[in-house]
Amino acid sequence: MLRYYALASAIVVVAIGLLLALPRFRTSEPQGPAYASGRATPGVSGPDAEVRATETVGGIAPWALSAVPECFHQTASFRGDPAFVRAHVPHAARRVPAGSRLRVADCTLDVRAGSALLARAENRFVVPSPASFYVAGSSLVLRQTDGSRDELRVYRLSRGAVPRFDRLHDRVYSYE
Repeated sequence: MLRYYALASAIVVVAIGLLLALPRFRTSEPQGPAYASGRATPGVSGPDAEVRATETVGGIAPWALSAVPECFHQTASFRGDPAFVRAHVPHAARRVPAGSRLRVADCTLDVRAGSALLARAENRFVVPSPASFYVAGSSLVLRQTDGSRDELRVYRLSRGAVPRFDRLHDRVYSYE
């Protein structure tokens, strides 16, 4: 057993000796920080020389209202079978009729037949069908069905506003 320790020790000593004996490669120039040209610099940001246009986003988004916290703040969410979700719809909640519009801060929510369109600046999101909106006191409630699962989201409006819908017109369109 002692001979194995001696052999292992010899291998380690030879390996360390070889590593130390390797030549060190040096350049004629002193090593310093490397620089690369680029558009961004570290540190405190200053005004951009280029004015960048904001990109437009949009699409079908069941979560659209949650994506604009400046307009809608989600306070609760329930997901499950229809009976479970129906039990969480606030009492005295009034269904928002199709063809109604809600303006909150710089957002506009147009409720349509089973769906809705949320617009903010150039961005457009469709809350897909089937979707129902309700007003319960100062809360806006969105109920969606996806197969055998339902989802309920409860929102507060920005600045504590109370949801007040305007009637757009009698002709109602679906966005799907």
